[in-house]
Formats: sequence, C-alpha cells, structure tokens
Amino acid sequence: MTSVPDINYLLWWHANAYGWLDIPGLAYFLAIKNEAHIDHQNQLIYPPTLKLQLTNDAPNRADEMLQNIIVETGFSKQDLESQLEDLCAHLRSNMIQSGSVEFEPYGILKLLEDQSKSFTPSDFNAHHGFVGNQAIPISALKMNYQRNDELIAPIIPIKKKKEPNLKWLYYLLAFLWILFLVLLFWPSGKKQKSNAKNSNITELKDTLTYIEPTDTSSMLVVSDTMSTSDTTQAIILPKEEEIKEDNITELNKIVQGKTCVIIVGSFIKKNNAIRLEKKVVHDGYTSFTEEFGKFNRVGIQFDCMQRNLEEVLAELKQKYHPDSWILKH
Repeated sequence: MTSVPDINYLLWWHANAYGWLDIPGLAYFLAIKNEAHIDHQNQLIYPPTLKLQLTNDAPNRADEMLQNIIVETGFSKQDLESQLEDLCAHLRSNMIQSGSVEFEPYGILKLLEDQSKSFTPSDFNAHHGFVGNQAIPISALKMNYQRNDELIAPIIPIKKKKEPNLKWLYYLLAFLWILFLVLLFWPSGKKQKSNAKNSNITELKDTLTYIEPTDTSSMLVVSDTMSTSDTTQAIILPKEEEIKEDNITELNKIVQGKTCVIIVGSFIKKNNAIRLEKKVVHDGYTSFTEEFGKFNRVGIQFDCMQRNLEEVLAELKQKYHPDSWILKH
C-alpha cells in the first residue's frame, strides 16, 4: 500500500463527495451532477454523469479542501500541499506558454486576452459510480411467435339445462295458504284469543301488573297473604299500594313501625319464581312468596321501623326490576 498521495485521484474523490474543487491561484470549479435519463428520440440511455464547471467566484477554499481529504484519507497536510503545488505549477506554466492547458480528464482551461479564464468540459464522465460510461443505445425487444394450430381446443357448444318443473311447489304453497286461512278464521281460535286478550287487560287494570313483551312469566302483582323463606305461617297484609314518586314520602310515614313487603317479580312459570326467590335469599333479604291466580309472586320483606322506604326502594330498583313496584303493609 503506497503512502504517497495521488492528488489527481483525491481531487476526483473530493469533487464527487463535496461537489467542488479549488485549484489555488488558477480556478474554482463546481461539480455538476446529472441524473440518469432516456433519450427516446435517439433511443439512448444515459447514466448519471458528473462534469466540472468553472465559476468566476474565488472563495479561496483550498485549505478546507485539503482538510476534507486529510480527514478521509489520513495523509499528512505537508504531502498533500506538495502534490497540489506541483499540479498548480504544471497547469500555470503550460497555460502561460500555450494559452491553454488540459486539466485531465475534466476539460481544457484557457487564458483569455483580458487575463480571465474559460473552461471547456470534456466528454469524460467523472461520476464515481459510472466513471467513463457514456450513453448506451437501446432498442425495442422483438419477439418471434409462431402459432401452433395443433393446440387449438375444439369449441363445444354449451347445452342448456332443462328448467325444473315447479308446478308441485305452487300447489303446495296454495294448500298451505288455504290451511293458514282456515286456522286463522276458525271460531274457537278467535274466541280463545279474545278471552286471553281480555284476561291480560283485566289483570293490568285490577292488579297493577307489569308484563315484559318477550316473557309473560315476568310480571309484578299484589296479594293479601304472605309467607317468608324462614317461616310457614301466613301473615295477612290487607293494604297494598303502587309506589310512585309523588306518594313515596306519604307511604313512608304510613308504614312506620309496620312489617312491609315490596313485590319485585311475578311469574306464570313457578320455576322462574323459585329462581328469583333464591337470588333474593342469596342477596341477604328475607323472601316473600305467594300465589295469585295463575301467577307466582316473589317479594322482599323488611322492617319499616328500621329502614326508610325510599332507601329500600332505590336499592331494590338497582338490583331487580326498575319500573313497577307494589307495597304491602
């Protein structure tokens, strides 16, 4: 590995890395880069290029250029200055003798009559990735294709499928429609439907019933008897009222010192009532159950002397049904 710097190579590297060159006392160059492009008219593809361009500004950056080379290569400043001085002396002496000098490989530097300088760049590509590369001709690809008649598949006509006979389906639909109309207007069915509707209306009017739309087994009603989960003795509570926002304060005064029950559910199916009763007991309340007609009721018994009615109601609404509540006392 040589320890003597090659100033021509180092100037080429600096032009690519920093985009300028400063030849002390002679000229200051800018490195002009052009991107790769295609000349469609002449069918040529040009690689990226780098050429030098002379500028009249002389910022005197020779020391900066040498420092950049030193940082990159580690050569001594003394060796680099010596090489650069020799190059400058060669270019200056030839330009004075013949009026021009070739700054290889970048172009020709001329001395004009007014002592100014001009520079004519050469065709040399100084780009570090494409050194010396010039335009490359291109041409369209030509593909030879031969038709092979032997591989042509025969065209087979598509046979239309016969449409299925759906007459039997129409007859079935007509029969089912007639059967539906017969069942719909059958007298016994109409009477049973009317009785069921009237029964539900009566239950709503007479017993302050709440019925959920999707389950007739969940409703709130009142009763005249009660039993608790820890006793079998029936307790008669004749008075029963619906708890509303406008009467809760008055009811709270009336039931002070009495045993009270709030109905929290009423079900046609007894299994649903048993399930709610177990939940009431599990939640720590004294349960109340009774039968009222076809309904099985579940309530919660508490002592109105010890607890405020409004407080108990708010607690139960949060845990159970929030809409309809019946108070027995």
